[in-house]
Amino acid sequence: MNKLNKLTEKLYPIIDALLLGQPNRTVLGGLVGGTLWALILFFGPLLQQFSWIAPNAVPPFLYFVVGITVLHIPTIITRFRESKSLDEQFSDEFKLIDRAKREGASDARIGQMYLDIVESLLQRVTLKEKAREELKD
Repeated sequence: MNKLNKLTEKLYPIIDALLLGQPNRTVLGGLVGGTLWALILFFGPLLQQFSWIAPNAVPPFLYFVVGITVLHIPTIITRFRESKSLDEQFSDEFKLIDRAKREGASDARIGQMYLDIVESLLQRVTLKEKAREELKD
């Protein structure tokens, strides 16, 4: 049960980021899934002639899931790319802090180094928000 809790703790923020962070893609994905379902229903009698195709075997909600997932593929790719680049950028700075700790730097200096990292991260977030606001205007 503990493994399932850890899985859901990781999964819920991802689902929230995808479904709520990109509402246009979610809605369009639902429409694509609904259209796919309607096409399968419309061409169902034709598709049942083939023995290797069973259009009624797939639950209708899976068409919506497939549509939403297909339209969120670019979002998923950019999320993974952004998180990797962020980790790579700050990993060097954290290595410098660890080296400074080993060399005996003062606690005030170590604290200042952490504050510098936080400040640079906040500047990046602020710049992204300003860019989003400019795109909205």
